[in-house]
Amino acid sequence: MNANLHSLDNAVAHQMRQLSDPAIRISFGIIFIWFGILKPLGLSAAIPLVEATVAWLPFFDAATWVEVIG
Repeated sequence: MNANLHSLDNAVAHQMRQLSDPAIRISFGIIFIWFGILKPLGLSAAIPLVEATVAWLPFFDAATWVEVIG
């Protein structure tokens, strides 16, 4: 019975190794696109952070900068 569990564990670990990289890449891609879509629509929670970050720079307009990086 112990050999069966070891075999099952190896099979599951092998499947997880094969699927983990594509799953992470797809997840990051979805998140990247989601946040990218929210910025130009003005719905992003990061907009106030970006505006506050560049507000002290004299050569950046905060609203334009949000559009550019969005």
